Amino acid sequence: MNKNDASKYLEIGLRTLERHTSAGRITAKKVKTPNGPALDYEEAELERFRRAVLEPAELEAPAPSPPPLPGPANGVAEVALARIEPQALARHQAQAIDVVTVPVEVLAKLADVAATVAGRRAKPQALLGEKLTLSLDEAVAFSGVPRSLLRTAIGDGKLVGRKVGRTIRVQRVELERFVSELMA
Repeated sequence: MNKNDASKYLEIGLRTLERHTSAGRITAKKVKTPNGPALDYEEAELERFRRAVLEPAELEAPAPSPPPLPGPANGVAEVALARIEPQALARHQAQAIDVVTVPVEVLAKLADVAATVAGRRAKPQALLGEKLTLSLDEAVAFSGVPRSLLRTAIGDGKLVGRKVGRTIRVQRVELERFVSELMA
């Protein structure tokens, strides 16, 4: 059977079928067709693949979802540890195996470590009133002045703005001066 029929038979996408074939999990024979070479899949091979890879996760009874975790109380939170089976990984299924009590500080440190490992170090966030310079969107939120008016004022020289990279930055002090002049 051809690729389209094989993907429908397995109930997976064409690209997924191609990945399994190139990884050697499904074997197919190259055959000549009027339109050029193509892959031919045997039904027995597809059934073997279905039983070995796709069905084990479906045959297992779904694990009951753990009860909702209460919010942090007295600096302590309950966390459900999970075990993920390799076959279930593709279907994003996890089975809760234990619930432990962890101090909230430890959870915060774990989140920082996870973000660092993932390459996304958490950036410190400052409040708008604490920032020395503001993007145009932040200036709109901080002052309540429409974006179009701010852009016009920057173009007319009534408000000093600098282009930093792809954004226009405005000093907070200058923005406060501009808004006070508007109100006067």
